[in-house]
Amino acid sequence: MSSLRVFLAVLLVVLFIELGVMLVLPEVFPANLDPRWASLPDAVLLTLLCAPVFWWLMSERRQAETERNARAHQQATAFEFGRRALACAEVPQLLEEAVRCLAATLRANFAGIWEVLPDDTSRLLRAGVGWRKGAVGQSTWNAALEPSAEGTPFPCQAYRQGKAREHCGRCSPLLLEHGVRSGICVVIQGDDRPFGLIGVYTAKPRNFTQDEVHFLQDIAIEITLAVQRSRTEQRRRERETLRAEQMAYVAQLATGVAHEIRNPLTSVKMLVQANREGGEARSLSPEDLQVIEGEIRRMEHCLQTFLDYARPPKPERKPVDLTALVQRTFALVEGRAGPQNVQLRFEPPAERIQVEADAGQIQQVLLNLALNALDAMPQGGTLEIQIHPRDGRVELAVRDAGPGIAASMQGKLFQPFATSKEKGVGLGLAISRRIAEDHGGSLDVQSGIEGGACFVLQLPLRPRPVSPVGAPSE
Repeated sequence: MSSLRVFLAVLLVVLFIELGVMLVLPEVFPANLDPRWASLPDAVLLTLLCAPVFWWLMSERRQAETERNARAHQQATAFEFGRRALACAEVPQLLEEAVRCLAATLRANFAGIWEVLPDDTSRLLRAGVGWRKGAVGQSTWNAALEPSAEGTPFPCQAYRQGKAREHCGRCSPLLLEHGVRSGICVVIQGDDRPFGLIGVYTAKPRNFTQDEVHFLQDIAIEITLAVQRSRTEQRRRERETLRAEQMAYVAQLATGVAHEIRNPLTSVKMLVQANREGGEARSLSPEDLQVIEGEIRRMEHCLQTFLDYARPPKPERKPVDLTALVQRTFALVEGRAGPQNVQLRFEPPAERIQVEADAGQIQQVLLNLALNALDAMPQGGTLEIQIHPRDGRVELAVRDAGPGIAASMQGKLFQPFATSKEKGVGLGLAISRRIAEDHGGSLDVQSGIEGGACFVLQLPLRPRPVSPVGAPSE
């Protein structure tokens, strides 16, 4: 209502009151009333009648002006918060700033932001103002999103009817603990699911205005946009990191291939050049042909190793007896172990132990570990393989008596192209671990207390078939 309208309304009210007083007074007071006092009742009555009207009109005006100022302040605060949200890269810092802004602007005792945890039912107080010490970052509760989370104020009349405890119990026990009597909260949306809830609460019953609800929604929208920007940026960085890792592996693979193939090609090229010296090509001697054949086989083996790492064959699972597998592995390496004075030690378990696996691939893992152990003991030692069933799994421990794993290699032992050998691609352990993982197992290394190294291959045990009652067990 404008000032001119208020002024005209007051004039009309006073005019009608004055006319009423002039008509009523002669009927109420005697005709011989002293003229000096005749105007006194008129003035008193006029004042008593006009004062409430003036008070009501001015109160309405002040209330309207207060609401306009509050709305303007809320809009300015929301705009400033949105500007800071664009410049703020850290979501936790923005959440702390949001709850402080809400508590101060809406004159609330408490403000909080609850984040929806990955299980989609638990809520964690991520940021807050007014709560007890230690509540932020620790207070949780399990509940579905309430209908009031869409922006509808908590009904204050329900609190007067004794339902405040029931409502707070459906939300966070923290509200009940602090004696919350009223509040509003809205959902902070995410990309594919809600990020959480943001709300303000008071210790006394209070009717929140629609402008205050809109202000809370504006802050929630800014937080939603900030969270989406943060997640988009995080996914972009993850993609860039993944691409950088992939490019690094490609470069590492290309370097390894070039290094492993260059040496055999150099040997072949030198033999060909030596054969063409003097301007006339001569036939190669049997020794030269044998060298060329050996270098070609070496390149084939190198390329096959790279292919096995890049495209591992799918395992063909069948029941495999581990005792027979270990014995076959020792049979393959005993021709090399004897000249090196390496003793092969294996004590078969009392029971037959079987796994569902690709026998060729598991054989490849054991053979690779056994050959590495022989490389570590050029002056002799002991190579031992043990089998231990444990809680539905079986461990195959391959232990040697060599110098152990070098400190520089312990952190990157299973990485591609990591090797301390002069002649080696560095893919054997990486391929072996991949085979173990493809079989639902694992491959790790343990340094021996008295030196040496121990590689532990874990595989799931094959479930025992259930025998009919009375039938002999296998």
